[in-house]
Amino acid sequence: MGKYWVHSTIASLRNNWKITVIRAAMGVENGGYLTAPDVEKQKVINVIESALTLGIYVIVDWHDHNADQHADKAITFFTEIAQKYGNCHNLIFEPFNEPEQQDWAKVIKPYHEKVIPAIRKKSQNLILLGSRQWDQRLDEVAANPLNTTKFLNIAYTVHFYAATHKQWNRDLVQKAINKKLALFASECGVSEASGNGAINTTEFTTWINFLEKNGISWVAWSVSDKAESSAALKPGANPNGAWTTAQYTPAGLFLYNTIRARNV
Repeated sequence: MGKYWVHSTIASLRNNWKITVIRAAMGVENGGYLTAPDVEKQKVINVIESALTLGIYVIVDWHDHNADQHADKAITFFTEIAQKYGNCHNLIFEPFNEPEQQDWAKVIKPYHEKVIPAIRKKSQNLILLGSRQWDQRLDEVAANPLNTTKFLNIAYTVHFYAATHKQWNRDLVQKAINKKLALFASECGVSEASGNGAINTTEFTTWINFLEKNGISWVAWSVSDKAESSAALKPGANPNGAWTTAQYTPAGLFLYNTIRARNV
């Protein structure tokens, strides 16, 4: 959530939660980058600068279900970010968050093939690539991946919410693993897919064990005090990161303990 995109919060996440990566999910539609590009870009820059100072990875996420409709804007944005920070090795690019039902072969893959060269003019850093059905249809990716001799240092994203996405979703991920594709879980949560509803910590743990067994990194959603079950913080939590565990939601406390246990 925007009010938490400040250095003190990111420092607290690194120092107290022991995070090693943070995802700057920049809104694009609905009053985001398309409406106020300079304002939204500066928010991302602030997070990048904090991550560089703190020595953690940062994912720059074009948080847009309809990125294929805004390819030129995305290219402009990523060209500017890559030109400024492309030589910083802890910067990761994510040009298409959660395509919905766009066709992989006809729409999503061509979008990636258009945006990647723009980034590559300025940076050779890791680029994360989304797939159909909110980053779940890795079976389609496995059947028709990008040309790995032409497009280097890429990985495909998987997103899951543990109360909704279970073994059937891991089976799709396994198809990409079997093809030896690089993968990254750039968004996941303990709630239902809506970001709200029931939480399932047992299924989340099953997911994390599966990912880590296969060398797949993961990033949890979200640093937010929105009144929904995926938010890590209770409404009104300090925007500067000075939290007590009493300010964490059940999901937040679980994620806090899970991340710390793996990174301390």
